[in-house]
Amino acid sequence: MVNFKFPSDLLYRVLEAVEEKGFFVLGENEMQRLLSRIEGGHAERRQALEEFAQLSGLKMETTPNLNAARFENLRVAKPMNLTLHSPVADVMMHLSEIEPGLCVYTCPQSGGVWIPLQSYLDWKEHHGHDASELPPGYVPTPADDSKRRALICPESGYLLMRYRVGHGLHFHVEVSPKTGGIWLDRGEWEALKSKGLHVELNHIFTAPYQERVRSEEREEVLEGVFRERIGKEDFEKVAEFREWLRQHPKRREIRCYVFHDLKYEGE
Repeated sequence: MVNFKFPSDLLYRVLEAVEEKGFFVLGENEMQRLLSRIEGGHAERRQALEEFAQLSGLKMETTPNLNAARFENLRVAKPMNLTLHSPVADVMMHLSEIEPGLCVYTCPQSGGVWIPLQSYLDWKEHHGHDASELPPGYVPTPADDSKRRALICPESGYLLMRYRVGHGLHFHVEVSPKTGGIWLDRGEWEALKSKGLHVELNHIFTAPYQERVRSEEREEVLEGVFRERIGKEDFEKVAEFREWLRQHPKRREIRCYVFHDLKYEGE
């Protein structure tokens, strides 16, 4: 048997969390600590992890390069199977990465991903500013999900809550009210990255953010009404003037002059 020497604080953390929740996910930073004392290469490290899981009565799943792992407690009866089922298809999801150090579960049928809260927070803290670059000229094209039925959390079995994204992105992000996990459809992670929102996912679920999104949507509707009534070409001129006026240091005087002039023209 391999004589493994894992950091005791991490072992206790894994065991306590698994006992409480039934599962636990270790991100890249924690995995590096966990395996730092194991002599040998990839095979020896995997063998040590497997022996730890077996002796502890845990089921283990890792990424191929061992920079993320999920442990499940096989001895605790849970109300649902801890092997994660896709919220959008009748298939099981597999462990993968969408960014270096960001461990997620991917639906092999839809391409959507389930991001455990702990995995996201760990990645955000240690790797959030090192995300991979988007292709040059990338334009987000996620599908409209406004008419989709409510999804079920793959971890807790609760219904997922939907939140508008805004910032010109017309889709929703689903979050579990029980576990904090996040569901994204194919292409939505890249779309969020294009707006810099991938490091602020937790802000999307706050009341102030959602109020700003609703305000943006009202503004879009209002602009659409005026664009139709004024005409596209003239509306662009008016919008350009309005933006110029907003930036002008004497906008109050200019606005007063314009309204004063228009007032007397109408008489």
